[in-house]
Amino acid sequence: MEWDDTLNLVKNTHIHTLDLSSLIWLLTTHYRGPYEPLTWLSWNVDYLLWGMNPAGYHFINVLLHSLNAILFYYVADLLLRFISRSSFVSQQMAGEEETRVRCASLLAALFFAIHPLRVESVAWATERRDVLSGFFFLASFYCYLAAHAGGMAHRRERILSSILLFLLAVLAKATAVGLVWALLAVDLYPFKRWDLKEKIPYLVIAVVAGEINFMGFQTRDLAGGMYRYWERILIFLYGSIFYVWKTLWPANLSPYYQLPTHLITFLKPLAVQGALAVLMSWIFFMNRRRWPGVFVAWACYLLMLAPVSGLVQNGQQITADRYSYLACMPFALVAGQLWWGLKNRWVVLSGSLLVLIGLGVRTTQQIRIWRDDQTLWRHAIAVTPEGTLPRWNLASFLLSRGDYTGAEEQYKALLQMAPQDLETHLNLGFIYETLGKYAAAHEQYENILRMDPGNAQAQNNLAGLLLKEGNWKTGRHELEKIVLQHPELAEAQFNLGIALMHEGRKEVGRAHLRLALQLNPQFINRIPSSLRKFL
Repeated sequence: MEWDDTLNLVKNTHIHTLDLSSLIWLLTTHYRGPYEPLTWLSWNVDYLLWGMNPAGYHFINVLLHSLNAILFYYVADLLLRFISRSSFVSQQMAGEEETRVRCASLLAALFFAIHPLRVESVAWATERRDVLSGFFFLASFYCYLAAHAGGMAHRRERILSSILLFLLAVLAKATAVGLVWALLAVDLYPFKRWDLKEKIPYLVIAVVAGEINFMGFQTRDLAGGMYRYWERILIFLYGSIFYVWKTLWPANLSPYYQLPTHLITFLKPLAVQGALAVLMSWIFFMNRRRWPGVFVAWACYLLMLAPVSGLVQNGQQITADRYSYLACMPFALVAGQLWWGLKNRWVVLSGSLLVLIGLGVRTTQQIRIWRDDQTLWRHAIAVTPEGTLPRWNLASFLLSRGDYTGAEEQYKALLQMAPQDLETHLNLGFIYETLGKYAAAHEQYENILRMDPGNAQAQNNLAGLLLKEGNWKTGRHELEKIVLQHPELAEAQFNLGIALMHEGRKEVGRAHLRLALQLNPQFINRIPSSLRKFL
């Protein structure tokens, strides 16, 4: 995918080698926001194994997700065995109970693994961080459960292993800090114990990871400072119901759900879903003795969701399917417990299989949506037509493929949503200029200059239009003013060089062309072959 994959993998030369400089980079970088050195290292290894062949990157994602499904089975098995209040040695369990626990654990693992909400985390190469951190998250959780569910034998070694695996999880993606809440949750139920001292190493790792990543989020468009505290709470409550609904009815999934700039326009759904979240929390709390597993799972879900919710705003989306990878694990465990607790085994098993088949079919459909950029963004526009990023990404993709008519359609739609967006005007002007519609291109560039009179790119493009229209003297004069104020603008240096060469001022023209090539070597492809010999 060109969405983030290009910047993270294709153009990021730091992952194209595995030497001392690349190791230093991945250990110190906040590239594009988060701190995730283990994920970068995994991509370094990918590149050494299969270069930029996307099949290799997707294979590792699928492999990790498959391992996570297996780990999830063992996590569910340990918990259900403990809840069943039977021995953890299979020979000492009644045969029927053993079968029920294993079936319930398998169904829970399948519910987690093949749910359509998982597709984004597995199919998108950039989201290696989800499946990699998920692997260490589940391995750490399993070691902790085994330490307390399997008697005193090897407890210390298992706890130390859990702590080490937790550290690896947060080095893959910081949202794994939610494991702390999962450990506290199982301490409440089913273990019914409380040992905060034991959690100190986990808490230290979580706090340090949170602080490091919070600093990184301030480096790009991940900060959410425009929203007030009460608005952030509403966003969080809205998201908490969103993932519940999408878990129960995974239709119309999209790679992007836009967060409105002005929440007042989205106040009704925020208020309704916020009230529903509060009501559900109150019901589960009041029935915590009757449904302890459901209450603990709900509390754990909310706390694990918090790092990727509106409370700590991460980007311009209100929700994202990938945020459900860790946060919605409690739902699958609750489903497993419900299956285990029901008595009519064959009816439950038959119904469960129908549900899993339905989820599998829906997941297969969702995978096809991630086939390529055009399919993905056309689907996103169909699901969320108000989203600007899907249209922008589709327009950029079409433009890069030379489909100017298709790109023009999307940019026009974007201007209906955001008429003040300068880059949309700029790209639309470029399309008109390429198609020879100079008057329409003039209009777009002039629109930019009315909103931003000092915009050097629009000034350069207008001057370039003058050259194309044969007005060499006026165009050259405008370009001289632009390079005087913006000598770093390679395209202006290039256009001025061409204009000067056309007027016969070859020495000065060559100097500007050489400077343009220094600023952007790719401009060599735009210099006519007849002029290259003079450089």
